Amino acid sequence: MSQNLEAINTLDTGLDGIPVCTSDLSLTRLDEDGLPILLYKGYSIYDLVKGSFEESVYLLLEGELPNPRQLQSFCQELARHSLLEEPILHHLKTYPKGVHRMDFLMTTLSFARMFDEDYGNATWQMPKNDERLANLVLSAGVYLGAKIPAIIASGDRIQKGAEPIPPDPSLGYAANFLLMLGITPEEGLVNALNIILILYLDHTINCSTFTSMVVESSMTDPYGPLIAAGTSLKGVRHGGANEIAAKMFDEIEKPENAKK
Repeated sequence: MSQNLEAINTLDTGLDGIPVCTSDLSLTRLDEDGLPILLYKGYSIYDLVKGSFEESVYLLLEGELPNPRQLQSFCQELARHSLLEEPILHHLKTYPKGVHRMDFLMTTLSFARMFDEDYGNATWQMPKNDERLANLVLSAGVYLGAKIPAIIASGDRIQKGAEPIPPDPSLGYAANFLLMLGITPEEGLVNALNIILILYLDHTINCSTFTSMVVESSMTDPYGPLIAAGTSLKGVRHGGANEIAAKMFDEIEKPENAKK
């Protein structure tokens, strides 16, 4: 009996301290003063936040920072995919009022992937060392990544009874996100959102990242892992905690109410 109790008491129900994989996408090292510095592919986060979100995304995808021509081409590709097709916009208008925004996003992403030109591409069923598969996964990620701001913003406006605002191809990722939400993309707001987006690129092996890896290991289509990760992200022990905190800030309203 005591042996059984001991086994229960020492049971590890999580993955804390359990190595899962290695990665060179992001890591933390100490500077000369012993302070931690976050690095993406060897570049300091303090340097990367001076640039655009698109530059950091390109760095993680390609392993090097883009030159002006490469950056322009990448931004044009994002802009090309950021416009929602009419069937997707119509689909957004069929959702019930008050639907949770994460459910809105995940359901629409699953619908939107069917309009990707590579949706019927069966390359994902091929062995993992095939370069064509790597290119397919990369293009699928860019396609959905470009769609996410438009889906969130359009869904938010539709839920509020307003018409969606189409993206402006002349604007960057962060500025367009604000524009589509109906917020004037002033420089200060754009810079703040740009920095937030860059910082969120570092996810280590948290719950949603791990979920995506588990789903990907089954050799499913290249869109599925992102959708599964989003479902995990909704949880109140993960991204859902931000939602609860935001509601708390709304309740407090003013700094002088915080202590109470």
